[in-house]
Amino acid sequence: MKVPLPIPCSECGVFEPVDIHLNDDSPVWVCKNGHRNQGLFPLDFTVGKRILVKSFYELVTRRDFSMSIVFAAMGLECELSYRFAKWTQIEVGLRGDRRLDDEEIEKMLRRFRTIADRLEATCRLLDTRGIDQYVDDTADLRDTIQNGFPSLTLGTLAQDFQQTVFWPRNRILHFGYADYVQVDAERCYSIATSELRSSVGWTNRSTPRRSHRTKNRASWHNFTLANFA
Repeated sequence: MKVPLPIPCSECGVFEPVDIHLNDDSPVWVCKNGHRNQGLFPLDFTVGKRILVKSFYELVTRRDFSMSIVFAAMGLECELSYRFAKWTQIEVGLRGDRRLDDEEIEKMLRRFRTIADRLEATCRLLDTRGIDQYVDDTADLRDTIQNGFPSLTLGTLAQDFQQTVFWPRNRILHFGYADYVQVDAERCYSIATSELRSSVGWTNRSTPRRSHRTKNRASWHNFTLANFA
């Protein structure tokens, strides 16, 4: 899979979507004006977040709203699995046990019957309060959810994420429903990304970002998705 990232040329500053392979952490590209660039992603620009960029691209540039919904759900599920695996391995390491392999992590993930269960379990790995109490105790997040996302309700956040992001995905993939319109895709994308914002306090526990910038070398800590528009 390739992700079109709107990244600036370090020489002329032109923004253009550059197709970057999903696993490429240090891509090389030539801008439309012929300047060679090499970049290094920060460690917290995970695969899940890259897939969400692809969701945004499908929404804004290609206007393929059903595909945007599929990628929004895919990106959120990928990010949840990444966090679950990361913090499970950390807990295992702190106990002095051997590192779990991917198949063992996958078996643990399959024990959760629903996405809501997986989301809640992942959140409790990072904060024993769980997602609802964590958001309720964090004023800015609580206000954002209550004022900006009428589809989300404190007390049932995990279930609401499942209903608003993953059920539309399932209708597309399981039943062939492909008549979603722009407002549907915008809602799905914004709610998927809101989960990442709501857990910023948890992700701050992650490994520090690496930052590197030299001539012809770009770093995308703050690239804006608005450049797709």
